[in-house]
Amino acid sequence: MGPLLIKGWSEDKTNAIVLLSSFYGTMVLCSIGMVMLFAAARNLGPKISRISIGVSAIALACVWLLSTLDRSN
Repeated sequence: MGPLLIKGWSEDKTNAIVLLSSFYGTMVLCSIGMVMLFAAARNLGPKISRISIGVSAIALACVWLLSTLDRSN
């Protein structure tokens, strides 16, 4: 993000501002969406909540494993 932001700033300040605001805007909107999704899943019952937490834990473990394997190469 850093070099791209600097390049955008050197070309036109508007490019850098749009890049930065769209990046953080996407992060905020995705976080809001995930909160709403898990709130809706919570209303479906404890079994669905446990399943979604388990899927999230497995996904996080896969990301950790892939990042660990990538560093070893």
